[in-house]
Amino acid sequence: MLYLTRLQGFNAGRGSLCDEAKALIARMTTQPNAERKYLINRTIMALKNAGVWSRLDAFYVTAAHDSQASLLNWTKNEAATNAGGLPFTADVGFVGNGSAVGITMPGTGAYAQTNHALGSYTTAYGGQSLANAAVVQIDGGTHINNWDSGAKIRTRSAGSTDVTPAAAMGHVALSRSNSGGYDVYANSALVAAPALAAGTFNINPALLVDCSNTVTLAAAHLGLSLTASQVAALNAALTSYIAGL
Repeated sequence: MLYLTRLQGFNAGRGSLCDEAKALIARMTTQPNAERKYLINRTIMALKNAGVWSRLDAFYVTAAHDSQASLLNWTKNEAATNAGGLPFTADVGFVGNGSAVGITMPGTGAYAQTNHALGSYTTAYGGQSLANAAVVQIDGGTHINNWDSGAKIRTRSAGSTDVTPAAAMGHVALSRSNSGGYDVYANSALVAAPALAAGTFNINPALLVDCSNTVTLAAAHLGLSLTASQVAALNAALTSYIAGL
């Protein structure tokens, strides 16, 4: 019934595809069904309306209908590479397999030393002990990392911040807009604001690096810094998309 309600609304014009959704769907080898097209369009429009879309260098919704679509960057005509051979499940995403390379992403972007944000949306979470693990990273020192004690959130600086395991489920993000510190969010709530000076990072964006099979990634993003309201909008858009699968 929910499917029919949404589909009827889509066909009636409520969800007419925006240009960005059309371009993304055209890059998919296997076309998504009407319901997923609706979800894609709704997500993109929510991000555009919140001023988030233009600040994203990379936006991957790995909980896609097939593995080819899961590796597409929604905001640019480029794709990630499953270099580590991570297992994929439709509508779920990728699961860590301990690979030291994980899923590699193109290294182009406007993000910079004192202006960047990155985040991950996990639907399964568990402890692990690999110190170099990263669910999403710009480089090894700017990452979101799952540990036994929680999610370790670090931007290239003198230190890091831990978030409890319960908060690590769903959307976890960091945003740095200046040289003096950065903000950490868990499901849109501000959980820490470390006053740590920025350091230079080397561009090596990747997903699920050294992550065990206790971590399932449904989406990830990186780009320019985001405000609290923009993080909340991104969290809401991803939560709504995943709930609609």
